[in-house]
Amino acid sequence: MSRNTFYLARFVAALSLTVLTVPVALAAGDDVTTPPPPTPTVRCPAGQIHDQKAGKCVPAKSSSLTDQERYQAVRELAYAQQYAAAAQVLDAMSDPARASGGVLPLGAD
Repeated sequence: MSRNTFYLARFVAALSLTVLTVPVALAAGDDVTTPPPPTPTVRCPAGQIHDQKAGKCVPAKSSSLTDQERYQAVRELAYAQQYAAAAQVLDAMSDPARASGGVLPLGAD
């Protein structure tokens, strides 16, 4: 299993588990089960995501993007069932396990 596929599988598993814990998430005041608002990212070519500052699709490895922006794009692409594109964005991250802003995938240290 490639590194991208591994991280994507862990991300999807974590996302699935959040669906089962909706009451806990709502009690905490942070509903992570809601799909992200749609952006033009789902219409970008594979390996690119929409950069709001530039107003266009840019390569996922672009230095103008932060890992947090890449994480949001991965989440949006996964909800849109574009798993291969999501895996390409994961590969562009400097640290996929920590890009979610402190929420680590299952089994991460």
